[in-house]
Amino acid sequence: MPCLLLFPALLINLHLQALIADEPIRALVGLEMMISDQYFTPTLNGEFYYNKPPLFNWILVGMFNVAGSMDEWVVRIPTVASLLVFVVLIFLFFRKYVSNKVAYLSAFFTLVSGRILFYDSFLGLIDTLFSLVIFVLFFSAFHFNSKKKYALFFICLYLLAAVAFMLKGIPALVFLVVTILVVLWRSDQLKKLFSVWHFIGIGIFILLIGSYYYEYSLSNGLETVFTTLWSESSKRTVVETNFFTSLIHISTFPFQLLFHFLPFTLLVVLLIRKKRWKVYYQNEFLKQSFWIVLANIAVYWLSPETRPRYLFMFLPFIFVWLAYALEEVTRNNGKEIVWIERVFLYLQFVLPILFIIPLFVKELHIDYLVLKVVLMFTSALILLGLSWKFRTKRVLIMISTLLLVRIGFNFFIFPHRAEYGSDQEYKMYGIRAGQLTKDCTLFVAYNVPLDNTLSFYISRENDKEVRVLKEMLKPGECCIVLAKDLPKLKYTFTTVYKFITIYGRTPLCIVKRTL
Repeated sequence: MPCLLLFPALLINLHLQALIADEPIRALVGLEMMISDQYFTPTLNGEFYYNKPPLFNWILVGMFNVAGSMDEWVVRIPTVASLLVFVVLIFLFFRKYVSNKVAYLSAFFTLVSGRILFYDSFLGLIDTLFSLVIFVLFFSAFHFNSKKKYALFFICLYLLAAVAFMLKGIPALVFLVVTILVVLWRSDQLKKLFSVWHFIGIGIFILLIGSYYYEYSLSNGLETVFTTLWSESSKRTVVETNFFTSLIHISTFPFQLLFHFLPFTLLVVLLIRKKRWKVYYQNEFLKQSFWIVLANIAVYWLSPETRPRYLFMFLPFIFVWLAYALEEVTRNNGKEIVWIERVFLYLQFVLPILFIIPLFVKELHIDYLVLKVVLMFTSALILLGLSWKFRTKRVLIMISTLLLVRIGFNFFIFPHRAEYGSDQEYKMYGIRAGQLTKDCTLFVAYNVPLDNTLSFYISRENDKEVRVLKEMLKPGECCIVLAKDLPKLKYTFTTVYKFITIYGRTPLCIVKRTL
């Protein structure tokens, strides 16, 4: 049943919400590559963009060309595709070392965890794809080490690290180094660090990354690139944060982890009994994955600015422990299973009521509202009935229920955001500004707080980069200026458009110089 709900849950109304968070940055960098025909030296508003390597932007450019569109759903499809591949690989990889059921639950526990299902799965960000690559790196390290295939061990890990580096930079190297060290240390094979295959792996990484940066160096210097990549990686760490903030984060991190990825993180209670740990620890895969996760997650545990989306690569290994524990408790008829099943049943009692609420929201203008409410309400009742009747299937039914809730989210929340959300307002400003400046070169004054959402939609409409003005505006050219600066302009102009930016809702104007 979860598989039947998967695609509707991830795809319905994916296009409605305007680009938010870091989405417009990723999309704008890709768009400017197409406009300038410069694919090795990324720019943002015409200025060199150093914060991330360009692989994700290349993927977006490919999507733009294949789809023949730059609509929001095109920006988000790489995330959806990455998540689907993630789920499939979790199942295929884990079934080699645990039962099919545990592998299946691990995959879907990851998918329906709160932060992924109700936020990051519908945003066009790097993190899901990056986490997928790092997850494969983690598993490959364990798998090839356990098979004593060290040629594949080093070659695969360095290839995956190169891909990950081109997505997000230095964090890929941290994952690579920590994983190699902990896996070889746990298997008493640290001497393999000096093997010829390790040096071949290093050579492959240097060749791939070096080839890109050699090409980059032909157009721009490298010093700022690497200092910025380092700054991006270190700015969220304990080194850059005050002591008390760091202490609070370190103390609360495990609880934040459980909260952000509810509901199945609640199964952590099954791991409380020490005697069960001994049973689980006999499984070599569970044991080694524990150390891989612990060693790598320590970096984020000590980083006060860690965001939930930075942790996705760890979730399959955390959930495989919980799914394995659930299977063991169920098989042995442990007393915890009774209240776990009851909690899932009680949660499902609430859902039919929640699906009625949209009928009483006056601001909600949705086509076929009553039909959608009836469909959601009836589906929730059916799942409730199945959960009541088939006690042993309540976990799977709960997964289906969460996917149903996401479908309801798509039906009711996305349209509401598209009509009333502030991001939608800025999107319309950007579209209109772009349409009105198709016949002129558009600049932005240096003191204007132009957000990337506006900039992307402007460039998408007029097919031009919005560059920072560095010299006097020429006749016929347009410029975005602060509305309060209009009396200070030293040339005659006509006002093309008035709008506001997200930063403090600052009033802006597009002016066109006449003389």
